[in-house]
Amino acid sequence: MDDNNQDYNSFEQYRYNHDVYMKIRGYIDANEFNSFPYDVLGDQTEYKHNITKDCLMLRKYLRNFNNEEECKNKNCCQYINYLLNKSVRKYYSSKSSIFHIYIKYMNLENNNNKIMNLCLPKIYYLDLDKYNKFDLLRTAYENCHYYISNKHSSTSCYYANLCARAYNNPKFEYINRDDIMFCKNLKHLKVILEENEPPLTSDCYLKFSDSLIYSYNCKDLLHNSEKINTSMQTTNMVLELQGSPGAQDIKNDTVGTDTLSNTLSGTNDIRAHPPRANSQPPVGIIIGTFLGFVLPLIIIYRVRKTYIKNNITLYEYLYYVMMKSYEK
Repeated sequence: MDDNNQDYNSFEQYRYNHDVYMKIRGYIDANEFNSFPYDVLGDQTEYKHNITKDCLMLRKYLRNFNNEEECKNKNCCQYINYLLNKSVRKYYSSKSSIFHIYIKYMNLENNNNKIMNLCLPKIYYLDLDKYNKFDLLRTAYENCHYYISNKHSSTSCYYANLCARAYNNPKFEYINRDDIMFCKNLKHLKVILEENEPPLTSDCYLKFSDSLIYSYNCKDLLHNSEKINTSMQTTNMVLELQGSPGAQDIKNDTVGTDTLSNTLSGTNDIRAHPPRANSQPPVGIIIGTFLGFVLPLIIIYRVRKTYIKNNITLYEYLYYVMMKSYEK
C-alpha cells in the first residue's frame, strides 16, 4: 500500500515490524539499565523498572532501521507507539503522563538521531476510540500472521479459524464511520487472506475465504468515499480544462460564433429578397458555411493535447465547450 503517513500499519508493515521487535525484545543487559539516565523519570515513583525497560526497548527498536526512508516505508513509528500505548493502558493504569517520560528520553542528546527525531511527533497517548481500532486491527493481524506462517502445518485449519474469528469480530461494526484508513487496511487484509487458503482436510472442509465477512460499515464508508473522490476528480478536470491553453483558445474562438450567428440571421433578409440568379453568394453565407465545417476540426486539433493529458473523453470536452458557448 502506498500510504506511508497512515495511522495504521498495513498487514505487510505489521509483519516486518513485528519481526524486528521480536528479535530485540527481552535482550536488555544490566549495563544498559545501569547507564540509564534515571533523572528522566522525574517524580515517577511507580512502575519505574518497567518504564525504564520501555524506554530502552524503544531506542533499540528504532536503531534497527537503517535510515529514515526505511522507517517511513515500514511505518515503524506507528508500530512502537501502539505498543507503548498498550503498556500504559495494561500495566500503568492508563496514565497518559508516562508519555512525557518517553518523549523526554527520546530528546536526550545521546539519543538524538534522525530516526528518533522522525518518530518524536508520532509518539503520543491515543484516545480510547483510536486505541480500540489499533487493538482490533492488531489482534486480527496477529492471529492471521500466525495462521499464514503455519498454513501448511497439520493444525492450519485451527489457526485459520482463529484468524477468521479475529477478522469477523463484531466490534468492527461499531467503529467510528470516519476512519477510511482503518477500513482500507481491513479490506486489504481480506484480499491477502483470500490468497492464502489452507489445504482442505477433514477438519477444514469449508473454504476459508468464504468465512471472512468484511465490515458493512466499512463497505458503506469506502463506497461513499469513492463517490466523493470521483466527484472531486471530475471537478478538478473541469478546472484544469478551464485554465489550459487549448480551452482558452477555444473560448476565444467561440467569440466568433456571435458574429456567425448575426451573419446567419442576416440570411433571413436575403431569403425575403432573393438575389438574381447571376449574383454572387453573400459573403456571410460563405463564411458561415466555411466556419461550420472548419470549426469542429479546429476544436479537435486544439483539444487533442488537453484530451490526452486529462484522460477524459473528447465528447465530454466538446459538450463542455458548447455549453459554455450557449451560456454566453
